[in-house]
Order: sequence, then C-alpha cells, then structure tokens
Amino acid sequence: MEEIEPPHKELEALPKSGEIYKALVAYSQDAILGVNRKATIIFWNKGAERIFGYSSEEILGQPVTKLISEKHREGHTIVLRAFLSGNCGETRTFEGEALRKDGSTFPLELSLSIEQQNGKFVGLAIGRDITERKHTEQALKESAERYCNLFEICLEAVFS
Repeated sequence: MEEIEPPHKELEALPKSGEIYKALVAYSQDAILGVNRKATIIFWNKGAERIFGYSSEEILGQPVTKLISEKHREGHTIVLRAFLSGNCGETRTFEGEALRKDGSTFPLELSLSIEQQNGKFVGLAIGRDITERKHTEQALKESAERYCNLFEICLEAVFS
C-alpha cells in the first residue's frame, strides 16, 4: 500500500472568496437572479439567460412576474410579495410554472432568500428547470398504477 504524504503547510494561494462566488454564479447552470422589494429584477446570470431566453439587457429592470405564466401569475405574485416583505435571513423553496421569452411554460423550482447587502434589501433566487424530474415522477406514478391494476384484475392468488 502506498503511503500518503501529509498535506503541505504551504498550500497554493486560494482565490479570494469574491472571485469564487463570481465564478460560481457565472458558470452555474441554474438561473441566479436578484430582485428588490418591488419584485424588480436587478441581477441576472448566464444560467437564467439559458433557462428563460432573456438576455440581461432585456430583463433587468423588469418585474419578476414577467417570468410567471399568466395562468399562475396572480397566485404566485401574492406569495412572492408576502415573502419579499419578510425578514432577512429567511429562505423558502417554491415550485411553480415559469414562462420563457418564447411563451412556452415549464415547471420551475425556486429557492428564494432575503438578504441585506450594503444596507440594501436583495431577494436572491436560484431557479432550476425541473421538467425532467416532473416527467420521471409522472412515469413512476403511471408505472405504480399499472402494477397495482395488474394485481386487482388478477383472478388467481399471487404468492411470493
């Protein structure tokens, strides 16, 4: 067995934490956005561009409700405004139907946090397209129903 050397006391200089955060945000596949208390979008990363189809130039300064499907807009807006009026340090996860620039809708999981930065309120959101997960959940549900139906219609006793 090969012996592992202990870590050196002189480690390579790690990037400053600000650089790490910038890289995480820049290369995230998830949508990362910031909103103010009025639910106006004030930050938008490349992941958000990919998921929603809007460039930063198109979406910054727009209401976050622009990303919510018309069918669910009123209900989600009420929940969002109530959350944004809450206390800093609070985090919640929501699922809902989101709206892309092209008008298509998709299921979205949204983790929303309230923070205070330089004395200013910021609602930070991380959104993830959960279309694949929803399809898998539906397929599992249908499979379980077929399995249960098989036993219900079986005329002979089944032993295992």
